[in-house]
Amino acid sequence: MYRRYLGGFDEFKIFNVALTDAEVAEEYAQRSRTLDTASVGTVPSPVNVSLDAGTSAEVLGYGHEYGSLSGAGSMSVGPASSLTLDGTFALAGALTGCGTVSVANLALGSNTSTYSGDFVIKENARIVVSDGNGNLLSSVFGGKVVLPKKAVVQWEDNCPSGGSVTIMATSFEQPSDFSEWQGRHGEEMRISVLNGTTLRIRKCSGFTLLIR
Repeated sequence: MYRRYLGGFDEFKIFNVALTDAEVAEEYAQRSRTLDTASVGTVPSPVNVSLDAGTSAEVLGYGHEYGSLSGAGSMSVGPASSLTLDGTFALAGALTGCGTVSVANLALGSNTSTYSGDFVIKENARIVVSDGNGNLLSSVFGGKVVLPKKAVVQWEDNCPSGGSVTIMATSFEQPSDFSEWQGRHGEEMRISVLNGTTLRIRKCSGFTLLIR
Protein backbone atom coordinates (compact mmCIF):
# COMPACT_ATOMS: atom_id res chain seq x y z
CA MET A 1 0.00 0.00 0.00
CA TYR A 2 1.13 3.58 -0.60
CA ARG A 3 -0.28 7.06 -0.23
CA ARG A 4 0.27 9.97 -2.54
CA TYR A 5 1.53 13.19 -0.88
CA LEU A 6 0.86 16.52 -2.56
CA GLY A 7 3.05 19.22 -1.03
CA GLY A 8 6.64 19.98 -0.10
CA PHE A 9 9.25 19.30 2.58
CA ASP A 10 11.63 21.74 4.24
CA GLU A 11 14.83 20.69 6.05
CA PHE A 12 14.04 17.01 5.49
CA LYS A 13 15.84 14.43 7.68
CA ILE A 14 15.79 10.63 7.94
CA PHE A 15 16.83 8.84 11.14
CA ASN A 16 17.74 5.17 11.55
CA VAL A 17 16.25 5.08 15.06
CA ALA A 18 12.94 6.15 16.56
CA LEU A 19 13.22 9.55 18.24
CA THR A 20 11.91 10.19 21.72
CA ASP A 21 9.35 12.94 22.34
CA ALA A 22 12.11 15.15 23.77
CA GLU A 23 14.31 14.61 20.70
CA VAL A 24 11.42 15.46 18.37
CA ALA A 25 10.75 18.65 20.34
CA GLU A 26 14.44 19.59 20.18
CA GLU A 27 14.50 19.02 16.40
CA TYR A 28 11.43 21.22 15.99
CA ALA A 29 12.94 23.99 18.14
CA GLN A 30 16.17 23.77 16.15
CA ARG A 31 14.34 23.98 12.83
CA SER A 32 12.18 26.93 13.88
CA ARG A 33 15.19 28.94 15.07
CA THR A 34 17.81 28.27 12.40
CA LEU A 35 19.39 31.25 10.65
CA ASP A 36 20.78 30.38 7.21
CA THR A 37 23.58 32.81 6.43
CA ALA A 38 25.53 33.51 3.28
CA SER A 39 28.95 34.05 4.85
CA VAL A 40 28.87 33.37 8.57
CA GLY A 41 27.50 29.83 8.61
CA THR A 42 24.40 28.60 10.42
CA VAL A 43 23.49 30.07 13.81
CA PRO A 44 21.21 27.67 15.72
CA SER A 45 18.65 28.93 18.23
CA PRO A 46 20.20 32.38 18.76
CA VAL A 47 19.24 34.56 21.68
CA ASN A 48 20.95 37.50 19.99
CA VAL A 49 22.29 37.61 16.43
CA SER A 50 24.92 40.25 15.75
CA LEU A 51 26.32 40.77 12.26
CA ASP A 52 29.78 42.29 12.18
CA ALA A 53 30.58 44.90 9.54
CA GLY A 54 31.35 43.20 6.25
CA THR A 55 29.30 40.08 6.97
CA SER A 56 25.91 39.26 5.49
CA ALA A 57 23.06 36.90 6.22
CA GLU A 58 20.13 35.65 4.19
CA VAL A 59 16.78 34.47 5.52
CA LEU A 60 15.29 31.57 3.57
CA GLY A 61 11.86 30.12 4.27
CA TYR A 62 8.86 31.15 6.33
CA GLY A 63 8.20 32.04 9.91
CA HIS A 64 11.73 32.26 11.30
CA GLU A 65 11.57 33.66 14.83
CA TYR A 66 14.77 34.81 16.52
CA GLY A 67 15.69 36.71 19.64
CA SER A 68 17.28 40.00 18.57
CA LEU A 69 19.14 41.25 15.52
CA SER A 70 21.89 43.86 15.72
CA GLY A 71 25.19 44.80 14.15
CA ALA A 72 26.56 46.67 11.15
CA GLY A 73 26.42 43.80 8.67
CA SER A 74 23.67 43.27 6.10
CA MET A 75 20.53 41.14 6.20
CA SER A 76 18.58 39.94 3.16
CA VAL A 77 14.98 38.68 3.43
CA GLY A 78 13.91 36.83 0.29
CA PRO A 79 10.66 37.46 -1.61
CA ALA A 80 8.98 34.31 -0.28
CA SER A 81 10.41 34.64 3.22
CA SER A 82 9.55 36.26 6.52
CA LEU A 83 11.66 37.30 9.48
CA THR A 84 10.06 37.61 12.91
CA LEU A 85 12.03 39.00 15.83
CA ASP A 86 10.72 38.53 19.35
CA GLY A 87 13.55 40.74 20.62
CA THR A 88 14.86 44.01 19.17
CA PHE A 89 15.70 44.99 15.61
CA ALA A 90 18.75 47.26 15.72
CA LEU A 91 20.59 46.63 12.46
CA ALA A 92 23.02 49.45 11.67
CA GLY A 93 23.86 47.95 8.27
CA ALA A 94 21.65 47.32 5.25
CA LEU A 95 18.37 45.43 5.19
CA THR A 96 17.56 44.23 1.68
CA GLY A 97 14.93 42.08 -0.01
CA CYS A 98 11.16 42.23 -0.11
CA GLY A 99 9.93 39.70 2.43
CA THR A 100 8.00 40.67 5.55
CA VAL A 101 9.87 41.71 8.70
CA SER A 102 7.97 41.80 12.00
CA VAL A 103 9.64 43.14 15.14
CA ALA A 104 8.60 43.17 18.79
CA ASN A 105 10.89 46.14 19.50
CA LEU A 106 12.78 48.61 17.32
CA ALA A 107 15.93 50.63 17.94
CA LEU A 108 16.14 53.45 15.39
CA GLY A 109 19.31 54.36 13.54
CA SER A 110 19.20 52.12 10.46
CA ASN A 111 19.14 53.33 6.84
CA THR A 112 17.47 50.52 4.91
CA SER A 113 16.13 52.52 1.99
CA THR A 114 16.80 49.62 -0.44
CA TYR A 115 14.41 47.35 1.47
CA SER A 116 11.05 47.19 -0.32
CA GLY A 117 9.09 44.75 1.87
CA ASP A 118 6.64 45.49 4.66
CA PHE A 119 8.20 46.35 8.03
CA VAL A 120 5.74 45.59 10.85
CA ILE A 121 6.16 47.02 14.37
CA LYS A 122 4.10 44.87 16.73
CA GLU A 123 1.67 46.06 19.38
CA ASN A 124 3.18 47.27 22.67
CA ALA A 125 6.56 47.68 21.00
CA ARG A 126 9.41 49.54 22.67
CA ILE A 127 10.88 52.05 20.20
CA VAL A 128 14.36 53.28 21.17
CA VAL A 129 14.97 56.74 19.68
CA SER A 130 18.33 57.76 21.21
CA ASP A 131 21.61 56.06 21.98
CA GLY A 132 23.47 55.88 25.28
CA ASN A 133 25.05 59.28 24.67
CA GLY A 134 21.69 60.95 24.13
CA ASN A 135 22.13 61.32 20.37
CA LEU A 136 18.80 61.28 18.53
CA LEU A 137 18.29 58.44 16.03
CA SER A 138 16.17 58.11 12.89
CA SER A 139 15.49 55.32 10.39
CA VAL A 140 14.70 55.04 6.68
CA PHE A 141 12.76 52.17 5.07
CA GLY A 142 12.12 51.68 1.37
CA GLY A 143 8.80 49.87 1.82
CA LYS A 144 5.64 50.24 3.89
CA VAL A 145 5.89 50.49 7.68
CA VAL A 146 2.95 49.15 9.70
CA LEU A 147 2.59 51.06 12.97
CA PRO A 148 1.07 49.72 16.20
CA LYS A 149 -1.80 51.32 18.08
CA LYS A 150 0.19 51.23 21.32
CA ALA A 151 3.94 51.72 21.81
CA VAL A 152 6.48 52.95 24.35
CA VAL A 153 9.02 55.50 23.11
CA GLN A 154 12.32 55.24 24.98
CA TRP A 155 14.39 58.40 25.24
CA GLU A 156 17.67 58.47 27.13
CA ASP A 157 17.50 60.82 30.13
CA ASN A 158 20.28 63.02 28.70
CA CYS A 159 18.43 63.55 25.39
CA PRO A 160 17.96 67.20 24.38
CA SER A 161 14.57 68.54 25.42
CA GLY A 162 12.18 69.16 22.56
CA GLY A 163 14.14 67.01 20.12
CA SER A 164 12.45 64.93 17.44
CA VAL A 165 13.20 61.77 15.48
CA THR A 166 11.77 60.47 12.22
CA ILE A 167 10.96 57.20 10.48
CA MET A 168 10.83 57.60 6.71
CA ALA A 169 9.09 55.07 4.47
CA THR A 170 7.31 54.73 1.16
CA SER A 171 4.03 54.67 3.08
CA PHE A 172 2.57 54.00 6.52
CA GLU A 173 -0.28 51.87 7.77
CA GLN A 174 -1.18 53.80 10.89
CA PRO A 175 -3.71 53.54 13.72
CA SER A 176 -6.66 55.92 13.95
CA ASP A 177 -4.71 57.96 16.52
CA PHE A 178 -1.48 57.84 18.51
CA SER A 179 -3.02 58.51 21.91
CA GLU A 180 -1.63 55.24 23.31
CA TRP A 181 1.96 56.06 22.36
CA GLN A 182 3.83 57.38 25.38
CA GLY A 183 7.29 57.72 26.89
CA ARG A 184 8.71 55.06 29.18
CA HIS A 185 7.95 57.29 32.18
CA GLY A 186 4.40 57.92 30.97
CA GLU A 187 5.16 61.31 29.38
CA GLU A 188 3.10 62.49 26.42
CA MET A 189 4.42 62.19 22.86
CA ARG A 190 3.65 64.34 19.84
CA ILE A 191 3.43 62.01 16.84
CA SER A 192 2.43 62.90 13.31
CA VAL A 193 2.72 61.49 9.79
CA LEU A 194 3.89 64.13 7.29
CA ASN A 195 3.03 63.76 3.58
CA GLY A 196 2.30 60.08 4.17
CA THR A 197 6.02 59.26 4.10
CA THR A 198 7.55 60.62 7.33
CA LEU A 199 6.65 59.75 10.90
CA ARG A 200 7.85 62.37 13.37
CA ILE A 201 8.11 61.67 17.10
CA ARG A 202 8.64 64.52 19.56
CA LYS A 203 8.69 64.53 23.34
CA CYS A 204 6.40 67.14 24.86
CA SER A 205 8.26 69.58 27.09
CA GLY A 206 7.82 72.95 28.76
CA PHE A 207 4.64 74.43 30.19
CA THR A 208 1.09 74.35 28.89
CA LEU A 209 -1.03 77.47 29.38
CA LEU A 210 -4.77 76.87 29.65
CA ILE A 211 -7.00 79.93 29.18
CA ARG A 212 -10.61 79.56 30.27
